[in-house]
Amino acid sequence: MSAPFDPDRARDVPLAALLRVVLHECARAPLSLLTAEPGPALVRIGRGGEQPEHDFAELLVEAYESASEMLLARVARQTRSRTDADDIVQTAFMRVYARRPDHITDVEGLRKYLWTTAENLVKDAAVRSAKDRERLDADGHERLSVLADHAGLPFDDTIAMRDMLIRLLDTLPPRERQAVIVYTYEGNTYKETARAMGVAEGTVKGYVHDGLSRIRAQLGGQVA
Repeated sequence: MSAPFDPDRARDVPLAALLRVVLHECARAPLSLLTAEPGPALVRIGRGGEQPEHDFAELLVEAYESASEMLLARVARQTRSRTDADDIVQTAFMRVYARRPDHITDVEGLRKYLWTTAENLVKDAAVRSAKDRERLDADGHERLSVLADHAGLPFDDTIAMRDMLIRLLDTLPPRERQAVIVYTYEGNTYKETARAMGVAEGTVKGYVHDGLSRIRAQLGGQVA
């Protein structure tokens, strides 16, 4: 017997597809995460006292930029595939971004956390081969526009749309945010997402649905 049609969950599908492409863009170009900040880091520092500590995304991007080449080389030796290594390192970056470990407040700590996450992905083979994963093609902006239209988001500026989605992701409660990112970016099932997060499948379903619903509601207000 098939499950009853759930119109709310059906509305999650196009938004999840849009977020997946946006997050893949961010994984390939981590600096793009910083464009979602309210202003350049130097501007915030110049204001004095408003945000004395570095933003998490800034620290993570710095950690990634300083470690990515060595990490890619190591993973490529382990997997014997540069393509798979790229996929694993990018996924490790997004896993750390999703997890946002609040006990780590410096670049070195995040660099070690990134290495550990990548090593774990290699060991447990949690990442599918790159050839089996959907890739953003050359007409990425056109594709984003189509996905945004399917999600009911009338954005002409895809960069502004991406920045808004990243900002809204950062407003979610931590576990909802993690679930939404792991589920959408990796193209996982609820079961796979639950295994990655160490929680029950039903819990992940709730996290993902609630998180996407919050984003959709806030987008509705922003667009209006």
